[in-house]
Amino acid sequence: MSKEAQKQVLDYGTRKQETVESAGVKMRDGFCLKSTLTTAEIGFIFENYEQASTIKITSAGLHGGRHYSIYDLLGHSVNGMNYVVVDHHSFNRYISMKLENDFELKNPQAGSRIRASFTSFIHENKLHWSRCCGKSLNRTK
Repeated sequence: MSKEAQKQVLDYGTRKQETVESAGVKMRDGFCLKSTLTTAEIGFIFENYEQASTIKITSAGLHGGRHYSIYDLLGHSVNGMNYVVVDHHSFNRYISMKLENDFELKNPQAGSRIRASFTSFIHENKLHWSRCCGKSLNRTK
């Protein structure tokens, strides 16, 4: 094998190890924003974690009498909120708390109608927040 071919093989092995290490660092919480992962890291995660999935937070197609835009609810779009998840419990707690905090920052004196709209949005994404369904998420701020 030529020196150039050996170098390419070694470089491939190094890149592979770098991919493993960087994917591990990025996924330390059990989830990561998909846009921060490389294609190689995503491939590694899905090859090595059978519970891995992609979860997209969406505001499109919501129903339930929602009268407010996503900007009214959160103050920002949820476009691009695509996550690669291996620890679904940890991710659900994190994203529920993040969305609830965003809602409370945007709507500090939220009335019942906007709270109902936020609840609809949360439920459509298969999540819960501290003021819906009598659930408590043991939140910390």
